[in-house]
Amino acid sequence: HVSMGSTYTLRQRMLHFTQNFIYYIMLEVVEPNWLSFESKVEDQRKRATDFENEATTGPKATIDDIIQMHDDFLTATMEECLLSNRALLQSLTKIMTTCLLFSEEMSRFMDATRINEENKKWAIEKRSRVQRNLYNPDKPALNRKLLKKRMNEDREKTMGRLAKQSTRVERE
Repeated sequence: HVSMGSTYTLRQRMLHFTQNFIYYIMLEVVEPNWLSFESKVEDQRKRATDFENEATTGPKATIDDIIQMHDDFLTATMEECLLSNRALLQSLTKIMTTCLLFSEEMSRFMDATRINEENKKWAIEKRSRVQRNLYNPDKPALNRKLLKKRMNEDREKTMGRLAKQSTRVERE
């Protein structure tokens, strides 16, 4: 998997960017703006209730006021989500499209080369070897040095398989 290292690094950087952008939009923009909008609507509702009870002499709240507050919410949210600047929106769209295309191509590549299947198979083999070595009722418990030696031998075999796999992937 040494030959795949830069690919995995790029995938992680794309994932990091996407997760942080979504975090920013949801928690730093949408949620505070929504809470502010709800608060303003609740204030209007209270003013309308007070007006009906004749506790206030101010202007009566109307549906137009609510519509204006909603428009203000949408405008503020669009601007803070970086969606009102056309050039910036195009750049964000290109970045997200590139991330999606890269993800799809990596998925196709992994399916074509069966890398995931081989990794799962090796992990299952390793777990079964460890369990066999530790919990075999026919043999006494292995001492730590012997278990470590066997695990190192298994690791060397695995590295040999990884080298063969990397060579095959590079050819394809």
